[in-house]
Amino acid sequence: MSKSDVIDRFGKPYKKEFFTDANGATLERLQYARFVLGNLYEVYFLEFDNDKLISMYSPPYGALYQRSSIEPTP
Repeated sequence: MSKSDVIDRFGKPYKKEFFTDANGATLERLQYARFVLGNLYEVYFLEFDNDKLISMYSPPYGALYQRSSIEPTP
């Protein structure tokens, strides 16, 4: 499925990102979010290589709300 097919079907994404994978290829990630009563409810990540869908996933429930602790360096 192409990126334009995804956008035609699901609409404009909530967020777009670009990143480089382990092999040095530049990939694009579209993020679709669903809000319920103003709160983030579901998130889906769709990754594209050369405008071709290569993966789609959703983080496990609660993973979006985990915070990492950053310790100050002495």
